[in-house]
Amino acid sequence: MADVVIGGAVDFPLVEPIVAGFATMNGAYRPKEGQPHEPPEKTSRPFSATRRGFVVSEGAGAIIIATDEFARAHGLKPKIEIAGWAMTSDAGHFVAPKLDTVQRCISEAISNANLKPQDINSVNAHATSTKIGDKVEADALTNVFGRETPPVSANKSQVGHAMGASSALETIFAMEGMLGDVLLPTINYLPDPEINIDCVAEGARKLPQEFLLKNAFGFGGCNSCLVLRRIV
Repeated sequence: MADVVIGGAVDFPLVEPIVAGFATMNGAYRPKEGQPHEPPEKTSRPFSATRRGFVVSEGAGAIIIATDEFARAHGLKPKIEIAGWAMTSDAGHFVAPKLDTVQRCISEAISNANLKPQDINSVNAHATSTKIGDKVEADALTNVFGRETPPVSANKSQVGHAMGASSALETIFAMEGMLGDVLLPTINYLPDPEINIDCVAEGARKLPQEFLLKNAFGFGGCNSCLVLRRIV
C-alpha cells in the first residue's frame, strides 16, 4: 500500500491532567492503603504477583518500513522484516482487554507470517503491569503456545508505560535484541502462581532469534501484533 512508511514517531508528554486521569481509572501505580510509596524504579513489575498498575513515562520512537524495491533503489540494507501482522478490536470495555480478541490477534499474526507457534523464538510483551491486563496476555500466550511458550520480555518493567510511544519504543528494543542475539530482562519480577511463563527474570539472556512476536494492546479492545524476522 506504500513504498515507505515512518511507523511510530509518536511521543507521550508527561503532564498532570493525563496522569491524574490514569490514576482515577486505577490504571496507574499506587501503593497499598497505608503503605509508603516505593521508588519509581521498583514499581513497574509486569507479570509479577505484586504488580499494582503501570508507571506513566515519556518517550518517542520511529521505525522506517520500506518495500524491497524502495530499499534497493535507495541503497538501504534491511536487517529485519515484518513477516506477519494482525489487528483485532472488540470495543468490549474502556480499558480492560478481552481474552479471545487478544488471543485471536496473536494467532492471526503468526498465521499471516505462514508460521506455526513453535517457530516463534521470543515474545516482546505489551505487559503494562496491571492485574487484569497482564493475566489476559499471559493466558492468551499460554493458549496459543501451550507448553512451548517462548521466553517473554516485558520492557515496561524498565522504562514504564509511554502510552502511544510504547509499541514503537519496544519494537526498536526488540529489533536491537534480535540483531544482538539478546533478550532484555523483565525486572522487579516476583512469580505469580496464576501466570506460568518464562519472563527472563534472571537478567539479559543470550538467545538467537529469527522470529519474534511483538504484542501491542490499546484502550477500547484495540490490539495489534507483529511477527518480525531477522534477515541478516
